[in-house]
Amino acid sequence: MHIPNVSFMEGRHSIQSKCQPTDSAAVHRYIRWAHSIGELNDERATGTHQLADKYEKSIAKELKAVPSTLARIAGLPFVRVFAFDDEMLDLANRLALTDTAKKPFDHAILAGVLVSSSRLWHKGERGISFAELDSDLQPWGHRGAPKADLRKLYDDAHAWVYGDFILQFPPRRADFE
Repeated sequence: MHIPNVSFMEGRHSIQSKCQPTDSAAVHRYIRWAHSIGELNDERATGTHQLADKYEKSIAKELKAVPSTLARIAGLPFVRVFAFDDEMLDLANRLALTDTAKKPFDHAILAGVLVSSSRLWHKGERGISFAELDSDLQPWGHRGAPKADLRKLYDDAHAWVYGDFILQFPPRRADFE
């Protein structure tokens, strides 16, 4: 499994920014409200506040562990994390001048995947796949309509793109090389 190193940075940032317990203040307000109208007695209100606090602390602990979890994944024997080289950066620059990928970070990921896939193909690897949940980098639109520019880039690099991490959708064409 070949993974651009910036994917780990993006993953860490996304997890740590999107998985914050933002509803905890509202939960505590609800508990106080339910207690004030008699829905919860003192003991239940205290216990419910404690449970909510425990939930928040468990999330904080999990979020703190994200970097070490990613490092553990990167250290697995079947995982190869690669940094961008000049060829990948040059392609990212060329992609930035097109309408292929909408976001700057996507140009870098796409370039890394395309160059790495092409290199693997030329070394004799077959069955190269790329799992991508970000719709901006999927070679199809919301209703499955193809994005011809992206499809051509992936096809030229011999990389089949899956929209899930279990590599089932879309099914790989039998004739795809």
